[in-house]
Amino acid sequence: GTVFGCTVKSEADGCQLVCALGAAAAILGVTLGAVLGLLTLVFQSRRDGVTKAMLQRAPKPKSKRIWAGKLLRTALPISLGAVAMSFSGLIDASFLQTRVAYAVQTDPAALLSMYAGAIPKGNLAAPETVPNYLFGCYNMALTLFLLVPSVTQSFGVSALPSVTRAFQTGDSQKLKRTVEAVLRITFLTALPMGVGLSVLAQPAALLIYGARPGTVIVGRVLTTLGAASVFAALCGPLNSILQAMGHVELPVVLTLTGLFVKAVLDYTLAAVPSVNVLGGAVGTLVCYALASVLAFIAIRRIAGVKIDFFSTFKKPFLASVCCGVAALLTHKAWCAVLPESRFSALPAVFLGALIYVVFLLIARGICEEDIKALPNGEKITKRLEKYLQKTGG
Repeated sequence: GTVFGCTVKSEADGCQLVCALGAAAAILGVTLGAVLGLLTLVFQSRRDGVTKAMLQRAPKPKSKRIWAGKLLRTALPISLGAVAMSFSGLIDASFLQTRVAYAVQTDPAALLSMYAGAIPKGNLAAPETVPNYLFGCYNMALTLFLLVPSVTQSFGVSALPSVTRAFQTGDSQKLKRTVEAVLRITFLTALPMGVGLSVLAQPAALLIYGARPGTVIVGRVLTTLGAASVFAALCGPLNSILQAMGHVELPVVLTLTGLFVKAVLDYTLAAVPSVNVLGGAVGTLVCYALASVLAFIAIRRIAGVKIDFFSTFKKPFLASVCCGVAALLTHKAWCAVLPESRFSALPAVFLGALIYVVFLLIARGICEEDIKALPNGEKITKRLEKYLQKTGG
């Protein structure tokens, strides 16, 4: 009659309370992780930060009013840009469920036939719960989509000093090389991940979430979100480059432009019964594609240099195509010999990654500048140089 000490009237109430407490526990984990990260940074700054001796030798600072104004003018647009990216999820939460509900009312047969066997009988018996179920599947796909930009978001930040120095000194060649290196290392990382998520969407969903009815829906959404993840991964580094050039407000404008288009597409497409939640994935793809293209054009105009996009993109793209084809064929061959299981995607992932690395090495698709664009890239480069000297490479 109790759940964690709380009295419940029935088994249904108990199950509902377990779900609520489980969600609260997940948020508590995020909160404790953030607190631990903050304490770690405080400890690190006290150990390796500014010392009293450094403060005593430092020149007399400007007034607090001047510095507060500069910080606000710089930090506020950057913060708004970071928050604006989160509005994508808010747009989905605002429109998808209500517009899918409209689609269910308009033509339920067309929508339900798309996911025959993928929607539980309990939801089919209560059609008003179908939009909520589909939105849950969409969010499961969105979780995998977010893995790609989370990996590449630090690439642009690590290049900030180099971009700022080259832009301020007017060294156009250095600026061109740095921007191209950031783009190339982003492509090198994001393209194979995005291609892999698209071509192995269903096996990847099965691997992460197991065999459940909604896995089929997650896979269908992930096919589009895999392509969107490449553009989402590009937005972070491109926005960082614009900020390094002193245009801290421009990424906010470009991101909001993409989000406006996404809101229109979400509202329009999700109401189409044959599209439903897939409209959210299409809106996300168009949003980030538009924002990244506009950011790239802005960088070319502001920097006054012609960034060679094709040569930067060519080798990672070809390597990713080989990776995707190899992964897809491997998965089909594996399933032709053995029955498909939760872990059928693993051989395809490993072989695809191997093909990708081999192609890049043969085609010389990565160079010293690319490695330096990574976080701690200078240290990685020095260690590789020492290793090559020892091995005679």
